[in-house]
Amino acid sequence: MASYSPKDLQNLPASDSLESISGLTIRGQGDTVEEPDTYDFELVDLLCVNYIPLVQDSLQEDLRAMRKELEAWQAWESAKYEEQVQDKIERHLLPADNSVASKMKRMAYRIKVVDYLRRSSSSWLSRLNNDVKKYSETVQNSEVLSKIHQNLQEHYFPEVSVFKQFRAMLKSVSQAFTLREQHIRQPFLFTHMYHKYDNHLDVFTPEIKVGWFHIHLEDPTDDSPDLVTINFEFSDYTLQFNRALWRSLLPEIDEHLLKKGKRLLSERVMNLVAET
Repeated sequence: MASYSPKDLQNLPASDSLESISGLTIRGQGDTVEEPDTYDFELVDLLCVNYIPLVQDSLQEDLRAMRKELEAWQAWESAKYEEQVQDKIERHLLPADNSVASKMKRMAYRIKVVDYLRRSSSSWLSRLNNDVKKYSETVQNSEVLSKIHQNLQEHYFPEVSVFKQFRAMLKSVSQAFTLREQHIRQPFLFTHMYHKYDNHLDVFTPEIKVGWFHIHLEDPTDDSPDLVTINFEFSDYTLQFNRALWRSLLPEIDEHLLKKGKRLLSERVMNLVAET
């Protein structure tokens, strides 16, 4: 992903590019927006996956506490990126119609705002690494969807024991390309939150792994009309979540903002039982 240090979120460009970002202030916490038809919940481009372990009764209280903390952070983030999308729509910098192309532009902008928030506006988060991988493969046109599905699964879940629910989601991502124009470079961002118990500290500590990727299909050439080149780009990083700092800041966050964010988050989250 692009590396930048923005200062004014109002000026975050709404173009498909993730580069040339400058300038950022977040809208006020008391700002509200109506419930429009532009939330684009049917798209799977931006998702959060919780991996929740089965634990003994003595650990349940701290597990519930951490789950609430992570949910509040994700709700805050969801409300913030949706405020920015609606602001851009009101200023005619993002489209408001329900075409597939417009939905994709709005979703790409949400992902851009999430990246900004996590880099520059979330003191309780620390980014520990960023592994980037780029490559291309050329396949028969009939093999495009199966190749996308295969590569996504191999990149994120090389083990045989892939969660069945997540395997289905990866398949839906690959199938989504049947609805999209090939030249559009559409990003995806998945946040995986593992609820880990630290035996040394005697407390639950979240392990947050983020997978950002985009897949670009090149148009077939006249010489090889049945062949399609697929460009893959992956950017994977880990976030360290400071529970104590987040708890200290939470009372200062507008409750209406969190309630709105929880409604939005409910459509973009998967809860899976983790293997222990």
